[in-house]
This record gives sequence, structure tokens and C-alpha cells, in this order.
Amino acid sequence: MVGSARPDAVLRIAHIDDLPELLRLAREFYDEDGFVTSDGELDRNFRTLLAAESSAHICLAIKDASAIGFALTTTDVILESGLVAELQDLYVMPAHRGTGVGALLMEDAKEWAKGQGAALLEIVVAPNGRDVSGLLRYYTANGFRDEGRRLRMLVVKLGQDGHDRGAKVIATAFADIGFDVDIGPLFQTPEEAARQAIENDVHVVGISSQAAGHKTLVPALVEALRAEGADDILVVCGGVIPPQDYEFLKQAGVSAIFGPGTNIPAAAAEILGLIRKQLLAA
Repeated sequence: MVGSARPDAVLRIAHIDDLPELLRLAREFYDEDGFVTSDGELDRNFRTLLAAESSAHICLAIKDASAIGFALTTTDVILESGLVAELQDLYVMPAHRGTGVGALLMEDAKEWAKGQGAALLEIVVAPNGRDVSGLLRYYTANGFRDEGRRLRMLVVKLGQDGHDRGAKVIATAFADIGFDVDIGPLFQTPEEAARQAIENDVHVVGISSQAAGHKTLVPALVEALRAEGADDILVVCGGVIPPQDYEFLKQAGVSAIFGPGTNIPAAAAEILGLIRKQLLAA
């Protein structure tokens, strides 16, 4: 598919000389979607991806000698599933949408994934509620199958921690992104929170900690989930947690920790990646 022409674009593989055009498109893409990622981070990440030819594929759509869209596809090896590809980013400039460029980029991603020997090509959709149905229709029309329900999160406060303002902000932000979010009552025990997570069939439990106790309460929640056979539910933490305690919590089974001032879209992207790996390993 790369190098072939269509009425509105020609596709070709991106190279390091295309970095300025990639940065321009990615900046437009992220500004449109509300992701706060610095130009420096984008530059570093693109350089890494462009150098990883066997596990990353960046395809540019070109019209009149200018880049009008791009797609980023990567592969990952999952122990239970083998090699799996993900169409991580797909962007077409607004003036060129509806012309078939997006479908062309998706076809290229499918062909590259197949050529790599990937068992499947997936897209994780987690936009806000206004866009999700339209995106699902668009991807379904282009050969993808909707295999999942909306991602679900439970936000909890454990023990005697009664500071719930931060938890409410996080719950609202993740609901805006597209998660189904439940909020547990104040002063839950780890066992009560684990039971609510299982009953609500969530993908991830987010623990908001503002009053210490995390070295006791968080491991107890992880263990309560394991005891109920629900160790596939991810546990993440946020709030006022000393950095020196991060490794202890990760050793106890916490998948990610987000400190004060964490960028919420970046945290959501990390959690999406964790959920993806967990679903593929199921």
C-alpha cells in the first residue's frame, strides 16, 4: 500500500527527515484532542519510534508535497497472545477529512501488521461520550469489530482519609474522557472497596490517598482482590504519596502511581495502556 496513489493522497513510510512534518501534525492532533505533551517529548518519542523499524511503523499521507495526515502502528509481544499490533495514532487534517485518507492509512496499518505476523490489529477507543459512537461507527465501517464495553473505573478513599475533593476531580475528568466511573463512599475498608470493584465489574481501581496509611491500606486492597480471584483488576494510586514509597507499592501490586500535579490526559493514556495489556493477556 505504501507508495500507492489515491485521489487525495500518496502514502509513504516516514523517515527521520520527516520529523518536522510529524511534529507539526502531532501538535495539531494533540491540541485538537486536548492532550498536553511538550514538543520536546514528542520529538524524543518520534526519534525513538523512527529508529524502531521492526516494532513501529509511521506512515505519512502526502498531498501536493505536504503531509496531511499520519498513522502510527506498533507491535508488542503478549505472553498469552503472541505478537499484537495496535494502531496507536491516526490523524488527518480537518480540511482533508471525508476524502478517504483515514481509510487509506488504516489499510496501510493492517497490511504492515499482517506483514509483521501480528495476530491482530487493534484500536483502543476512549474519547469523550460525544464522540465515541461516531468513532465506533467509523472504525467498524473500515473493517474493525467492537469487542469491548466502555472502560470502567472505581475511585476509592480508604481508611480515615476524608479528603475527597481530589477524588471527585479525578472521577469527573475520567468520565469526561470516556470511562464509566463509580465513586466509593468515604472511609471504606480495603475489603469493602474490593467487593465494590468486583460487583461493579471495573477494569481499574483508583485509590486517592491524602492522609498516609497507603503502605497498609493499599496492599490490603490488592490482597483482597486476589483473595476473590479478581487480580485482573488493576490498582493505581494518586495523591500525596512520598516518592520513596513508590517502589514498595509497586512491589505490592500497584500498577501505576500518580503524584500531585500529574497531567490527567497523560495519566489516562498510561492507564489505557495498562488496561490494554491486561485485556490482551486475559
